Amino acid sequence: DPYFRFNDLLYRWIALDNWTYTTTFTGSPQIRIKHKVLLIFDGVDTVASISLNGIILGKTDNMFRRYDFSVRDLLNDGENVLEVSFFSPILYASKQWKAHSSYTVPPECPPDVQKGECHVNFIRKVRTKYALALKKTKKKQHNFFPISN
Repeated sequence: DPYFRFNDLLYRWIALDNWTYTTTFTGSPQIRIKHKVLLIFDGVDTVASISLNGIILGKTDNMFRRYDFSVRDLLNDGENVLEVSFFSPILYASKQWKAHSSYTVPPECPPDVQKGECHVNFIRKVRTKYALALKKTKKKQHNFFPISN
């Protein structure tokens, strides 16, 4: 149980790794005859690269915005592969912090008693996802809202 006592710390490795979500769906000629076909992400948690059929559509770095990708010319009649590669939010925030040296952005790290993550101000992500003190430490990287087309 990740919420029992300090088990949450055992799951910290999840947020230190990169993860990939892959799914397939069937395309049809009826979709491709449309003037415009958009793949819409109403929220992506948080830093990711999105590709369709091996072609990179774009990258995300902000959980609080919508991302639209025009995909009509990339769709296959038949099987299509959508891949979302999520990058570690902790490592991304640390990298952004290291690249930013002109002034300090407080707080750099939470108090040790909270066992939280440092440099969370360098990533556009819901802060409760870092809240070790609130026992929400089984950090997940996922699509924040459903994907639509």
